[in-house]
Amino acid sequence: MESTLLMSMGGIVSFLVFYSIENDTYIEHLEANYMISYLWEFELRDCWIAVIIGLMSSFIALVTLITIGICKQLLMRIEERCKAAGIPGKIVICTIGGICVGELYNNF
Repeated sequence: MESTLLMSMGGIVSFLVFYSIENDTYIEHLEANYMISYLWEFELRDCWIAVIIGLMSSFIALVTLITIGICKQLLMRIEERCKAAGIPGKIVICTIGGICVGELYNNF
């Protein structure tokens, strides 16, 4: 929730900055194209597609939250054990994170 709040605040602030300087920029203002909405025909399958997308999104969000929780608990325990051994825990955790990112980059 903390990450979501921080990212939301960044998005809101960037929108407010853009909205306040919109008339002074080189970006062209887009007008709404209502002809597309008149020509679009509603079908019942569109509702089912929306339900499927919503279910998939909620599943992905749940998996992400569980993964974040597991990683957080794991890293907190590593940090506690490093502190007990007299090793700076933050440096070990950052090193592990760098190794993981580097390995992911090398594999993809």
